Amino acid sequence: MFRKHFLLWALLAFVLAMCPQLSVTGSNGNDPDQEELNTVKTLNYILMLEKQIEAIDRQIDHC
Repeated sequence: MFRKHFLLWALLAFVLAMCPQLSVTGSNGNDPDQEELNTVKTLNYILMLEKQIEAIDRQIDHC
């Protein structure tokens, strides 16, 4: 259980480090709607990766 939570937090930190444009304030001159769309896409990607980690974790538990 601890391992899964650690992997999820590590994954979140990695994604946020790779996507510094996730600010939804629009303060960097970008279109706030586009930034919101990018944020939603990134969060969907994180959820997909979380499901993959859970599937891998279940496979490891069966071994």
